[in-house]
Amino acid sequence: AYVDDVTGGNNWQKFKQEAREILEVKNQGQCAMLTFDIDRFRFINEEYGHEKGDQVLQMVGKILQDRTAKLETYARVSGDHFAILCVCDDRDKIIQRIREFGHVLNKERETIGIKERLSCHFGIYLIEDKQGNLEKIREKANMARIAAKTAENQRWFFYSDAFRKKIGDEKEIIDQMEDALENQEFEMYLQPKYNLHTNRYCGCEALVRWRNPHKGLISPGEFIPIFEQTGFIKKLDMFMLEEVCRILKRWEADGYPEISISVN
Repeated sequence: AYVDDVTGGNNWQKFKQEAREILEVKNQGQCAMLTFDIDRFRFINEEYGHEKGDQVLQMVGKILQDRTAKLETYARVSGDHFAILCVCDDRDKIIQRIREFGHVLNKERETIGIKERLSCHFGIYLIEDKQGNLEKIREKANMARIAAKTAENQRWFFYSDAFRKKIGDEKEIIDQMEDALENQEFEMYLQPKYNLHTNRYCGCEALVRWRNPHKGLISPGEFIPIFEQTGFIKKLDMFMLEEVCRILKRWEADGYPEISISVN
């Protein structure tokens, strides 16, 4: 019930049992929960076969077993996802251990015939409440891991209060964006273009703003990146194109000179 069927090491249930015992030790130093997964693990299974994929997981488990101290523990949680509870009061030391793990991982993968370099993304949560729920502690580490995966050139990420607020703000935007479009909270603003050579206006650019009924105007820098990640940007693009077509048709009916409007 406590042994992982692939690696032969701890499973998540055993991890929780050992982690709880470690966190209850008196005068224990700072503890951290680390979660990580293997990049492009699906490729390994497809390219080398699932048996070789299992060998990679077993190799990772062996490396963790060999490098886990007395008052620390690890487990394969599921798939290629692993968790580590370590005792470390220095962020730099945690980063150093992650780098050492990566070095050993790529040294060992050659022995089992994996040609491609292996890499992982780590999420790190410095545990504040040692009596806290371990599932929620892992959830925070996982949120940091996902942030590391979505960031550019970043292999690890530390969970923080500022990060938690950012995630909360992003979730709020995602929860409200569909209703905002339906309720016509998005507004088009036209920024004129001026030709210095002819000394005349030569067009304009359509810009979008979100007028939230509770927060007022929300900066595009806050919602555009989120819309791009979720794919909602396509709906907003169509809204802007329709608004531009509508105003151009009105200007034409009113007899205004023809003018171009660019939409980014």
